[in-house]
Amino acid sequence: MIITEYNEQWDKEAEYKYGFDNGYNNGFGKGVEKKESELVRKMLSSNIPIKTIVEISGLSEEKILQLAEN
Repeated sequence: MIITEYNEQWDKEAEYKYGFDNGYNNGFGKGVEKKESELVRKMLSSNIPIKTIVEISGLSEEKILQLAEN
């Protein structure tokens, strides 16, 4: 089936859904990064070696150092 007419309601629904999904995903990503940062800082403050943190978290050494600075 080919839709040949413009439907303003569909357009509004798509805009709402995209905006909601995009906002949710951005917020979720920020929450995950915040939690990663907290965990990395706690592990570093407990004197856990960076190599062990890399193994446990799956994050790169560079990412761990970056999170530790924030």
